[in-house]
Amino acid sequence: MKTVSLMDISPFLIFLFAYGCSASCSVGCLNGQCDKTTQYCSCRDGNYDLKCSSRCGAGCLNDQCNKTTGFCTCRGGYYGPRCSSKCSVGCLNDQCDENGYCTCRDGYYNYMCSSKCSVGCLNDQCDKYGSCTCREGYYYSSCYKCGAGCLNGQCNLHTGYCICIDGYYNTRCSSKCGDGCLNNQCDQSTGVCTCKDGYYGTSCSSKCSVGCLNDECDKTTGYCTCRDGFYNTICSSSCFPGCKACSNSKYNCSTCTPGYWSTPKMPCRHTCNSNCASCITENNCTECKAGFYGPDCRHKCSLGCLNKACDQISGLCHCVSGYSGALCKERCPSSCNVCITPENCTQCVSGFYGKTCKTPCSLGCTSSECDIITGRCDSCREEYTESVSPTLTIVSTVSNVIAVLVVLMIGAVVLLQIRRSKMQTNIEDPNVPMRARDHGDLETATQQMELYEDLRHDDGNGENNRHYANINNINNPTYQG
Repeated sequence: MKTVSLMDISPFLIFLFAYGCSASCSVGCLNGQCDKTTQYCSCRDGNYDLKCSSRCGAGCLNDQCNKTTGFCTCRGGYYGPRCSSKCSVGCLNDQCDENGYCTCRDGYYNYMCSSKCSVGCLNDQCDKYGSCTCREGYYYSSCYKCGAGCLNGQCNLHTGYCICIDGYYNTRCSSKCGDGCLNNQCDQSTGVCTCKDGYYGTSCSSKCSVGCLNDECDKTTGYCTCRDGFYNTICSSSCFPGCKACSNSKYNCSTCTPGYWSTPKMPCRHTCNSNCASCITENNCTECKAGFYGPDCRHKCSLGCLNKACDQISGLCHCVSGYSGALCKERCPSSCNVCITPENCTQCVSGFYGKTCKTPCSLGCTSSECDIITGRCDSCREEYTESVSPTLTIVSTVSNVIAVLVVLMIGAVVLLQIRRSKMQTNIEDPNVPMRARDHGDLETATQQMELYEDLRHDDGNGENNRHYANINNINNPTYQG
């Protein structure tokens, strides 16, 4: 036989054994005692019914009620046979009779003072039916607010009729004109108006479809011309995403949107490669996206291309500063802003000069800038004197030497011509020897005659110069033969 230990017994059963099953009695039973069969018991204060399981009403005086019915005498602010209902918030001094009826405080009405007077009641007072004298802006016995569109907020005190401001209509000006009414004006009786662009209908309260070209449609029917991607009479239906234009059906495409291409069975359902703006087939592009080129748009424009844009076939482009070459892939030297080639700069970074912009301007330049070709400063700092570059100095020196040599050569030629002219005169004058004879110088006259005859019979072998010299020497008084 199996032995049962205390650990196998439910704590709830232990509780029942210890208290003689009294746990089934209501908490309202006096001393927790009740009939073991029916659970009936004597109630403690605040409870009632046979098993004392019900609480007396919250409004019972001193928390006492009949132990059988629960009826009680109510304390202030409560009513009903069991005092379980509170008097209305509108009751004067929170007091009411056994039925909840009471005298109302200002702002409330009806027998139980549970309804508030209209906000339009003068001095917040009304009779037990809610009728009152209205303040301005309200009408009828219950003081309803005049329509939102009433001029100056005023209306007839009995009917509520008023004159409408722009944007409202009907007898009480409580309805707004349609959003599409031109100048926000409509017929004050019917609400009919002239539509501004983008709206249609008798009251212009309907907007043209989002698919209408330029957001314009017929102002009566709403029919319009569709923009790309929409169809039907009012252009309210969208074509398939790849369709630029379709009819009768979202799949009945006549033109593809950029980035899509067609097959006979699947019009505008295929996408171009990611670099294509438009294509005939996936990799047969008719237009590349910005920054790409080539028949399949797989090549990227050079980083040196202006605005990252290039010719979509060749990749040729205009270069940004610092790049050169047809494709703008060659970097100019770091001190060169613009170059034709890396060895031929046309614009240097401030502070450099020369064909490759690698030579720094002199520290003595006022603004650290100098002529891009010569390196000459616009102006010098106070502690520096003006000078030219070594290259310019050499060029200037060579130029000066050449100029001097040219002048000397020209002078020599002129002197030689003068001398020859004189010699020629002496040769052509046969009277020269005769004059020497007349002066009694027979020897000189004889020598001149012999030389004269020699010159006349010169064999052309360049002996004339020697004869010229001899004639001149003979004519010279100091000549000794």
